[in-house]
Amino acid sequence: MRQAISSGAPIFRPWRVSTVRMKFEASLRCRKDPYVTQLAFMEACASRNEPKAKQYYKQMTPAQQAKFAQLCIRNRVEYQ
Repeated sequence: MRQAISSGAPIFRPWRVSTVRMKFEASLRCRKDPYVTQLAFMEACASRNEPKAKQYYKQMTPAQQAKFAQLCIRNRVEYQ
């Protein structure tokens, strides 16, 4: 799992979102982790993927929701 996280974070670029998303989702299939959920939400907002943004927003803690919602707002992505 840690390998999926560490290998996904450095390549978090708009042109590589499908690769990043696959790595974060693979990590989350192994074990639910609030940090990885947060990263997946950030990627969904950056790639303007509304279904994934909504999915991961529901899984985040209220504190994370308040902190990271601005990413989707800035990119005009529906997340709720």
